[in-house]
Amino acid sequence: MDSVEAVLKDFEGRWWLPNDEGYDAAVTQLADANVEVADRKPCVVVQPATVGDVQLAVRAARAGRTAGVLGEQPLSVRGGGHSELCVLSGAVAVDMRRLCGISVDPVSRRVRVGGGARLGEIRAAAGKHGLGVPMGLHHTVGVGLVLQGGVGRLTRLCGLTVDNIVSVEFVDAAGQVRHVQDGDENPDCVDLLWAFRGAGPNFGIVTEVTLRAYDIGPALYGRILQPLGDDDLTTIERLEEIEMTARSLDPDQVCDIEFSYLVDGTPAFALFPTSARGRAFGGEACEGLGITTADLAEVPFHEIPYPSLQDAEVEMVGSAEVVAQGAPGVHNYVRQCFVDVLGREGFAAILAGLKAMPGPTRISEIVLQHGGSACRTGGPGGLAAACFGSRVWEYSVVVVALWHGASQEERAANVRWADSVVEALEPFTTGLYAVDIAPHLRPGRVCQEVSMAFQRNLGRLRELKKRHDPEGLLCGTYSLFDVETTS
Repeated sequence: MDSVEAVLKDFEGRWWLPNDEGYDAAVTQLADANVEVADRKPCVVVQPATVGDVQLAVRAARAGRTAGVLGEQPLSVRGGGHSELCVLSGAVAVDMRRLCGISVDPVSRRVRVGGGARLGEIRAAAGKHGLGVPMGLHHTVGVGLVLQGGVGRLTRLCGLTVDNIVSVEFVDAAGQVRHVQDGDENPDCVDLLWAFRGAGPNFGIVTEVTLRAYDIGPALYGRILQPLGDDDLTTIERLEEIEMTARSLDPDQVCDIEFSYLVDGTPAFALFPTSARGRAFGGEACEGLGITTADLAEVPFHEIPYPSLQDAEVEMVGSAEVVAQGAPGVHNYVRQCFVDVLGREGFAAILAGLKAMPGPTRISEIVLQHGGSACRTGGPGGLAAACFGSRVWEYSVVVVALWHGASQEERAANVRWADSVVEALEPFTTGLYAVDIAPHLRPGRVCQEVSMAFQRNLGRLRELKKRHDPEGLLCGTYSLFDVETTS
């Protein structure tokens, strides 16, 4: 490890080797949002305090790879820490938590975000100024997800998070600091900004990203619980009506859907209608969704909770914070795919998956995040501005397996369940989320998953990867090499 230590001698933050006091605590911090990585053993853990430290971390990984003292994947990056690929054994593990600054310019409606910030912090900072940033729903997710998509309650109105990236500061695979932004005329910068809008982790470690924000007044938000009876056909017909109504909503209105179990073991689904700018739902929308004005309350947009019913007043097993992703002692495995039309057979597959959820507590959930509209057109910059490939969809289906037991048998059962739900939805799937690609879990499907995630953009993306990271240093997520392209 002499080669790695030599590079890190001027490191301003903190770093630990396996035999150092504090190493175990540093690894525990790396895994604080995902217990599945708690047993990983990085060769060195670094917590950068400056952009220069991030440069040294990349150079240390390069030196360690050359010296043969690191693993096959020499570098991993932890932002929010949800991914099982953010901590790798044998790697230089970069923990970005100290680079978490956030600044909001309410005049230009721009939000500058450090590479270690989390979505809840970004949402709250923007919300103080009456602004909303298009982004995902889980408050502890980090910038790594921001760079790969970002599906949330503003997707229909403003596009994905990647569609609203204005500029990126990053350290590239050579250890150099680079900046790309809207309006760059340099073709290389134009290409890189395009790549960061969907495949960012493959092109650099982001130290700061600037996001576009929007004036969002107090929202109307509701949580409507509907226990399921024994008549699946009636339930499916009801869900079909909800689906058709949701497609016709105006772009500033969405209706997410969650399927899980009540504390008494009853299967149920819940609707989460949201009007981002506080505009009332029309009569036809209320009728189709089965809601009334009394079901909705005015709430600051940035305070709307994740749609797993975290409100203790609603007795849904998967609703409590104690079973949320990243909660202490709770294991999780997440799959995600995009669907355009579910219809009768699609909802039948979801209900079958709900019934097959492993016990004994059944705390997992299937969440349908409502998209469509601006996502289909690429948001402010249009489809040509981002490499994100999956655009033809109305719902992002998030299958969240959650369980308490630490046994391999329980993990295997929950993984099989989540995979089986996604497989059952394949006839309706129009694309995959890049965050769903898992080479360590499904190595035989990586080519297919990468192709489904980037689709028509994969060929150009591969060429950029060869140009900017030919040695594949930034490969902790998934490889863009040796992947069949989609025309």
